[in-house]
Amino acid sequence: MRIKFTPARITVFLTVAFLTAPLVAVTPILARPDARQIRMRAWAASLVPQLTGAGSTARKMALALISKRLRATPDATAVLVYQYWLGPLMAGGHYRTVARLARQGVLAVPANPGALDHLLIFRIQALAALGREHAALRNAKSLFDVCPLWGTATALVILEQRLYAVYWHDPGVVQQFRREELSGAAIPADRHEPVTRSGVLASIRVNAKPYLDRLQRVGGHGTRAWMEKGDLLLLADKPREAIKYFREVAAMARNQRDFLFDENNVCRAIKAEDGTIGRANAHLIAVVREMPR
Repeated sequence: MRIKFTPARITVFLTVAFLTAPLVAVTPILARPDARQIRMRAWAASLVPQLTGAGSTARKMALALISKRLRATPDATAVLVYQYWLGPLMAGGHYRTVARLARQGVLAVPANPGALDHLLIFRIQALAALGREHAALRNAKSLFDVCPLWGTATALVILEQRLYAVYWHDPGVVQQFRREELSGAAIPADRHEPVTRSGVLASIRVNAKPYLDRLQRVGGHGTRAWMEKGDLLLLADKPREAIKYFREVAAMARNQRDFLFDENNVCRAIKAEDGTIGRANAHLIAVVREMPR
C-alpha cells in the first residue's frame, strides 16, 4: 500500500506544537493595521504592475527599490515580498526573479521563522519551475530544518515531492524516506530509547555559503542576534551549533509563555539534527510537564 505524507497523517505527532501555535500566529492576523501598515500595503500593491509588466527596466527599478526597503525595514518588507510580489511574479513566469528575491528576503529576516517558511516555499517552487531540481531539494531540506514544529507536515510534503523529482528513477529512496519519517515520528519513551534518524535527509547537502556569509555580519548579543545566528545555522544545516543560541534565548525568557515559545526553537534544532520529529516532540512534552502549574 502506498503511504503519502499529508498534514492529516502527521498531525497526531504534532499535538503539543499545534496547541502552542495560536499563541504566536493568531494575534498578528487579527490585529487591526495602523496607518503606516496601510500605506505600505498600498505601496506594495502599486508595485505589482511594475514588477510583472513587460519592461525589464521597470522591473529592475522596482527590485532595486524593494532591496532598499529590505535593508531599511526588513521584517515589514519581507512580509510584503511573499504576500504581494512573489505570487504575481510566479504567475508571470519570472522564476529567476522569484528565486533571487525569495533568497534576498530569507537573508534579510533570519530571525523570523514564519516569514522564512513562506519565502523558502516560493524559492523552492521557482527553482523547480526552472528545472533546478537538486537546488529545489536542497532548499526543501533547509525548509524542514528551520520551520516551526507546526510547519513540519507541509515541509515533509514538499520534501517528498522534491525527492520524487530528483530520484524518479530510484523509487527506493522515497520509500526509505517515508519509512524513516513514520518511524521517527514516534515519541520515545525516555532519552535512552533509540531514535530513528533520517539517512535520506542526512545525505542531502545544502548550499550553506550564503547563510554562513550572512552569519558573519550578525553582530552583538541578545535575543535578536541569537535568533538570527540560530536560524542561519539551521538554514546552513548546522543544528548542533544552532541549538546553543536557542538555549541562550530560552534562558532569557521573562515568563512561562515566552519560555515555551523559546523552547520551540530548541525543538526545531533537535528536529533538524535528527531529520525526524519524534525526539523534538518528546522534548517539548517534557518541557510542558516540568513547567509549574
